[in-house]
Amino acid sequence: MVAERRALEGFAACMQDLTDIHFPEAKWIRAVLDIHSTHTEAVLSSQ
Repeated sequence: MVAERRALEGFAACMQDLTDIHFPEAKWIRAVLDIHSTHTEAVLSSQ
């Protein structure tokens, strides 16, 4: 997923796509992220 700007909603949507569409049967998904401020655990729990 490529967007013009980084946003919390876009990050959360990307993570949801990984779990719901690309790897729905996975027990674990390991994502390696940079240190950008949008990549926090809080954004995932806000949905």
